[in-house]
Amino acid sequence: FLALQQPEAIKKRVPGVARSRSAGAPSSASSGAFEFSESGFTRAKDGNITADRRWVDKALTTEFAKTLQDAKASPNLVNGEVKGFVLTRIRPDSVYEKMGLQDGDVVETINGIDLNDAARAIQTLNSLKQENAIELSVKRNGVTMPLKIQVK
Repeated sequence: FLALQQPEAIKKRVPGVARSRSAGAPSSASSGAFEFSESGFTRAKDGNITADRRWVDKALTTEFAKTLQDAKASPNLVNGEVKGFVLTRIRPDSVYEKMGLQDGDVVETINGIDLNDAARAIQTLNSLKQENAIELSVKRNGVTMPLKIQVK
């Protein structure tokens, strides 16, 4: 007889990082489920996101490989065509979680560019390094919503 138990996650307190989750269940269409703040990045309850240029550069250059590995992105097929990418296996404390993305979200566009193949998606991510605003069109539970990041 072998009994398997899921180990409890170890909670780490990181100095300078504040996080609070709003009370109650988040709206299925809302990306504003929780607040998050760390040096260079803030996400308000209303979903407004502000990131400084160094934070964005880190996510898209020095830690780009890690950023790509922090969630699984699978093509979202609609009538045999790729219409964005479904995010799953979003790792805790990843860029994706900090932005409010959830498992099952479909990222359809970034800054108005349709994500219809993997090469284009990576090329689009690479092009964001100098942008002052980044806008994603995200479909969650059949409802499309914008996710906007102001880069300062």
